[in-house]
Amino acid sequence: MSVKVNIGMILYNDDKYLSESIESLLAQTYRHFKLIILDDCSTDNSENIALEYSSKDDRIVYLVNKRRNGLAINYKITFRRFAEEVEYFMWVAGHDIYHPRWLETMVKSLDGNPEAVMAYSLTRRISETGEDLNLRCPHYHSLGQNVIERIKSICFNARGYGNMIYGLFRIRDVRKVGGVRRCLLPDMLLLHKLSLRGGFIQVNE
Repeated sequence: MSVKVNIGMILYNDDKYLSESIESLLAQTYRHFKLIILDDCSTDNSENIALEYSSKDDRIVYLVNKRRNGLAINYKITFRRFAEEVEYFMWVAGHDIYHPRWLETMVKSLDGNPEAVMAYSLTRRISETGEDLNLRCPHYHSLGQNVIERIKSICFNARGYGNMIYGLFRIRDVRKVGGVRRCLLPDMLLLHKLSLRGGFIQVNE
């Protein structure tokens, strides 16, 4: 089966958590993806870790910026360069851990709901030693709403943009709204524009 999902990991000095994060992605039950790691000029051991994994698994591509760009520009770079010839795209962080069925569940959610523009999962905050901090992802789900309802909903009810931006996006819709802009709060702007085109699915897991 051909690759259906590209995953962009924006990396900066995450060597303490990077191996565990990559391992959790490679352990996904849904395997038809490419992982693009964009290193924003890390000064720790992140490069060696990423290169070791990319040498073992041909689904991983490792790139390094010539200078530090920051999050907004890196969102833009990873989407612009790696959203070709696949249906879905997502961003991930090099310090997060992903459940083995995380990607499979979201792909199924978008495959089964063509009117949705993105799907994202529930999340748990953990400490640097992996302890549950008992902080949960806010509830926000807009599938089934019409465009007026979605506008009102995202303006007055949406919380947790930092969770939603790590969801799975339908590429055609991100392109239709102009992609990621270099601006203050680019994740919030992108999500608000996408709400004009379709619903958001919060996977209840």
